[in-house]
Amino acid sequence: MLKRSIIVLFIMAGIGYSDQPFIPNVRVSVDPPNLTVNQGESSFTVWKDSIYAICNIAERSVYAMIPFARSTDGGDTFDLHYNFIDNTTGVSWHTDPVIGVDDSGHVHMLVQFSTDLIKHYLSRDGGVTWAESTTVTDPTTGGWVDKPWMVVYNNLVFVAWQEIYGSQEGIRFAWSSDYGRTFNRTRVDYSPGLVALNINKNTGKLYLAYVAWGYGVYFTYSTNGGVQWATPQYLENVYYSSGVGDRAPITSLAVFGDTLFVSWVDDRYGTWDILGLQSLDAGITWDGPINLTALQPGGQCKGWVTYDPYGGLHLFYYSTPNWPTNLSSQWSIWYRYSPDFGTTFLTPIRITDTTFLGHYYDDNTDFMGDYHMILADSQYIYAVWADGRDGNMNLYFSKASLSEVGIRERTVNPFNGQVVRLAGNGILLNLKRLRNGRVSLNIFDATGRVVYSENRRITKGITRINLAPDLAPGIYFLRVRQGTESLTFRIPVLPGN
Repeated sequence: MLKRSIIVLFIMAGIGYSDQPFIPNVRVSVDPPNLTVNQGESSFTVWKDSIYAICNIAERSVYAMIPFARSTDGGDTFDLHYNFIDNTTGVSWHTDPVIGVDDSGHVHMLVQFSTDLIKHYLSRDGGVTWAESTTVTDPTTGGWVDKPWMVVYNNLVFVAWQEIYGSQEGIRFAWSSDYGRTFNRTRVDYSPGLVALNINKNTGKLYLAYVAWGYGVYFTYSTNGGVQWATPQYLENVYYSSGVGDRAPITSLAVFGDTLFVSWVDDRYGTWDILGLQSLDAGITWDGPINLTALQPGGQCKGWVTYDPYGGLHLFYYSTPNWPTNLSSQWSIWYRYSPDFGTTFLTPIRITDTTFLGHYYDDNTDFMGDYHMILADSQYIYAVWADGRDGNMNLYFSKASLSEVGIRERTVNPFNGQVVRLAGNGILLNLKRLRNGRVSLNIFDATGRVVYSENRRITKGITRINLAPDLAPGIYFLRVRQGTESLTFRIPVLPGN
């Protein structure tokens, strides 16, 4: 029995085409010269003002390529386009790509080649050229590889995937401590499944959730960089049947300190819905499942969740009012925001500024890809997806300011008590307006940069916050958020305090 309950606040959005605060959709991809291809599974990463996006194509058994695009102006335009091809593998089927960026700004890419192997590539020049190719998987096992995911953290590269058949069937994992030059491998579970991999960037603790076919959602973790994994924990059944527009209950996993959120698509209530599970204690106990799209008509699929640096949870998903789905179904991309780690959600917002058919027009085959992403940094929430508004499937991009997606929050005036900067690394806060429970704490410098972040439980009243490392002299702002309330404190740090 999963513990506790989660309250979901849902106000049905209008059917109109309003997409504020998301910017007008920007086309990411271009078709190759003299070809029209249909783009599907996509992945992207953000590094300062640069956005790197890749995807596969429906015609991957005919044309060997992974479309790549780059923006250097925060997504306003995408100035670099080309098709990545690796002919050295002897396999034309380039698929299931993943992209990430390390602490030095180097770009990492995974590409799966048919069911044979997964390779890692590194670019030191912003995706213009790729070098240092490494085989991640072990071709001697005789298994089929599928649906890899990657986390890049400092100089570490972590990869998880499912392997079917062969001597190492199940959930596989590989890690590299040299920016992807070499990899070590292990097996996490003996049952294959669709994986979601993430990391606590403060501690380096790895989290892995996956849908094991015929068994349900499972969860495990590693505290030593993936060398060893805890016994997988069963979380919940999965009920799913594929249809036009979606083919698999892909999982996503968001991490904010010890707060975790897992999502997948499920049809237990008669249509596709995005379901979620929340943990406030690093995966020891879980709340849910909750239906994040319960009152939205039709079908919802391809959900993805991510946390921003302040503990807000962001949900992305495809939606159609038509059910059962068919080749005439009109689709759009939607978004929901939770200001309290995934406990409650605000009104859905439409990201796309048009609807589109969920298939490419030349042969009536559905192909919107199995997964697309949403990401957040300290200023924006970003989304990349594939849609058919142009007559064939292409990638599109949009973003919204974090301050605008949370505009429905109610801010209370905190300046009714004192904030004391203590000797050493501590401050005292008067939090009597808040209730006992979990809050997010973020300290910003005068430029708006986050210099300290924590997710913790507080006791109503005077609370001591220990800061590490110590703050340099200057003016700082502390934001404490709990549910729909937020408190902001001005903290002057004087020399010698």
